[in-house]
Amino acid sequence: MQYSHSRSFKGKTVAATVLATFVTLIVMLADHYDVLLEAPDKFIYDWKSSLFSTRIVAQRRDITIVYIDEVSLSKYPYKSPIDRALIASLVKAIDRAKPKAIGVDIIFDRPTEPERDEILLRAIQQVQAPLILVATDKSESGVSPEALEWQSTFLKKANKIVATPIFGGEDSALSLEDNVIRAMASFEVPSNAKRPFALALAEQNGNYHYPKSPLIDWLLPSLDGREVFQTFNVPPHSKISVDADPDAVFPQIMQATFTDKIVILAGNLTGLDWHRIPMTVMNNLEVSGAYIHAQILAQILDGRQIADAPELFAILFVFVSAFFLYLGVELFTERHPEIVFEALVMGSAILFGTLMFWAFRVNFPSAHLLMVWLLVSLFGKYTSSLFNRF
Repeated sequence: MQYSHSRSFKGKTVAATVLATFVTLIVMLADHYDVLLEAPDKFIYDWKSSLFSTRIVAQRRDITIVYIDEVSLSKYPYKSPIDRALIASLVKAIDRAKPKAIGVDIIFDRPTEPERDEILLRAIQQVQAPLILVATDKSESGVSPEALEWQSTFLKKANKIVATPIFGGEDSALSLEDNVIRAMASFEVPSNAKRPFALALAEQNGNYHYPKSPLIDWLLPSLDGREVFQTFNVPPHSKISVDADPDAVFPQIMQATFTDKIVILAGNLTGLDWHRIPMTVMNNLEVSGAYIHAQILAQILDGRQIADAPELFAILFVFVSAFFLYLGVELFTERHPEIVFEALVMGSAILFGTLMFWAFRVNFPSAHLLMVWLLVSLFGKYTSSLFNRF
């Protein structure tokens, strides 16, 4: 930005006020119509989440995840769909421990071996604990009408609560999809749509608060490396028979760990229902969908949320950033490179937003700041030329 430095301080202040007002109007209109670039928001939100999310002190005692992975199925002739008799045995074993609720994060949208499909259906029907199933829909790519029809028939016979496993998506017109899960599915109480999986589980607990903001407030492992949730991998075993005792896979001593907990049973097979999250973007790793559901469930049970900055605060913040960016360049860049002061102002604004996130869980979109910088850079010289005439 090459501005004129000949005007008085008062004149520069007036020019900064006019430009900041104009910039604020443009930025907030862009925000209202969802046309702000989201890349800066995503980058800084991922960085803030990785460094400043709440780190647990002790492992949670209310949520347990049970995974069926490749090792669990090493003695089975096929891995997908997961053997239905095995799922039935696990559901019975978990239910025997009297959990608060059971969530089965596995899609049942095709037949396998008829006898095993039937044994699973009976096991689900006979479960005593509240049980939540999930259902795919036509929004998922590659799901055929035949699969949806088979799923519908199976779930009707099961006669249990059915939820959606789908997470929140992007809603900005200029969003660049990067397949990173940052948000939970939005939910309005009067809606007749299926409840999100985590919400359906939380409702079985009694006390819960679904966040107004869709951003996930992540929990981080403890400093000594303890995972957020108690997690079990089903051990390798011989193929389960249709009349196998529930203790065949999980002995009763292990079943006791499920008592009075919300238990999520899920597949953990390579490439199936794996997702990137803010904490894994840098190393390009993925986590299971069940882990994300557990994070959302914990947030709902705790009543935590990441609040968006109030609109009035956002307007003030944009105005102040634009005002001082322009005024600072006008006042100080005769002796210092402009880029240094611009970086100082923008860096200070980003640091302030980071502190707000860390201390109060308030998220201020960084795209606003990028647009402030671009608009001040673009219109600053014209503002200087205009006010030099007076």
